[in-house]
Amino acid sequence: MSINVILARAADRGERGPHVETVVDRIVAPMMYRILFLPAGLDAAYAYWLVTELFGGRGKGQQ
Repeated sequence: MSINVILARAADRGERGPHVETVVDRIVAPMMYRILFLPAGLDAAYAYWLVTELFGGRGKGQQ
């Protein structure tokens, strides 16, 4: 699913989200780096941490 689609759906729900470039820089790029160079260092906990850091710890239903 495209980052643009995800962010557009959030906007439709009235949620403010980061710019696409910010998502790429703060989530996609670190994950790709680990896929390429540190595959053992990529797990769901790391991905969750990246998302939590970007969104400031906001969980579902919080803004």
